[in-house]
Amino acid sequence: MESRRAALALLAAAVAISSVVTSGCQSRAPATPPPPVPTAPPASPPPPLALPDDGMVDIGGGMSLHIHCIGRGTPTVVMDNGLGADGGSWSNVLGEVGAVTRTCVYDRAGIGFNSRPAPRPHPLRQMAHELQTLLDRAGGAGPYVLVAHSLAGLDDRLFQAEHPDEVVGMVLVDVTAETVPPPPSADADKARVRMRDNVEGVDFDTLQAGLADVRTSARSLGDIPLVVLSAAGKRPPPPDLSPGKIAEMSRLFLAAHEQMAHLSTNSAHVVAERAGHFVQLDTPALVVASVKQVVEAVRAHGRVDPKALAPLAHDGPLEAGP
Repeated sequence: MESRRAALALLAAAVAISSVVTSGCQSRAPATPPPPVPTAPPASPPPPLALPDDGMVDIGGGMSLHIHCIGRGTPTVVMDNGLGADGGSWSNVLGEVGAVTRTCVYDRAGIGFNSRPAPRPHPLRQMAHELQTLLDRAGGAGPYVLVAHSLAGLDDRLFQAEHPDEVVGMVLVDVTAETVPPPPSADADKARVRMRDNVEGVDFDTLQAGLADVRTSARSLGDIPLVVLSAAGKRPPPPDLSPGKIAEMSRLFLAAHEQMAHLSTNSAHVVAERAGHFVQLDTPALVVASVKQVVEAVRAHGRVDPKALAPLAHDGPLEAGP
């Protein structure tokens, strides 16, 4: 596990330099589907749901994607992973969210249970289209609450921009921010080398094109329930990044996440003071509570409550950041 953590930390450092994450990835869950949550038989059968509990779905073009779903109810929660992580990265939160509504995790092309290499290059908008095709061919009708971590914040926002009537809520977990300025040329050259062989086919230039695409597509989310979570725990600086650079990037991303929360008039921005980049692993209770709040707000046509989430922001294994 430590070697896998180190490998993802190097990848995240490169991505951070290129405006993807605030700091290096520290952990990830193994590429195994989380076990289903046992539930008692309902008194009367609920409407059938076609999304498979676990399986590969042909999305065309010689590609199949793995999807794993638990629970029943609407809206359907779809959890999307950070760059290089698979659906197992949600293992600490999947069961509790699946206890209240239908909840799915999936593996993007090139990772997890998807053995075929990802397309090269693999544009972020194409990833959004692949998610739509996956949900369509799996028979999973919306509406959806999208829960995105890191890079997935970009392709999920592209998904929402193309399908605004299908996305009724969002939880953005320490996501990539398109408003953070591009890195200096020297840093960009280092990131370009590190991202050249990325397993998802997202090299540096593909990422920059995706950031520009999101900037062009960004628009108000109206009043759909939205929670934005930021990681602020102290972590060892990734290679080639000084503490001063890390602090600067952290400030930029916190400001960008606060701005992102204003995309909806029904939103909350919560800073996870003692969590690393994988907030869903370090502070799962905060992520679970955030998703449940959004789901309940969708069902009741209500509002998210930042005050109810605030006490959970102090949990986590790390020291609080500056």
